[in-house]
Amino acid sequence: MTSFLIVMQSGFLGIYFAYWGLLPDTVEYGEWKTGERAEGLLFGLALLFQKVALGLGAGLFGLALAQIGYVANQDQTPATIEAMKRVMVLVPIAGVAVSALILWFNPLRRGAHEAIVAEIAAR
Repeated sequence: MTSFLIVMQSGFLGIYFAYWGLLPDTVEYGEWKTGERAEGLLFGLALLFQKVALGLGAGLFGLALAQIGYVANQDQTPATIEAMKRVMVLVPIAGVAVSALILWFNPLRRGAHEAIVAEIAAR
């Protein structure tokens, strides 16, 4: 499990970097569409959504632990430990799959961002 978690967290680093790398692109996309730059608003909303997602994730993890029979400060049954492993693996995989699906519809494909920045500069 430790090896899996190390590999998983290392992979998630790429998602974190992509998240913060795509955010400035959305600022320029918004400027291209509306004519106004809204860095503060977009970065503020991104941080807000990140905090909300972390809170929801922690709450859902707590609900999942309660559902599988976890009791704090007690010896856990083998069935509970196996269920904890499944929760720790399947829930993050599902989250990554949903994220990948959402990113598939990102309109900023290769070359699109460069064209947008060039058009903004030409204005």
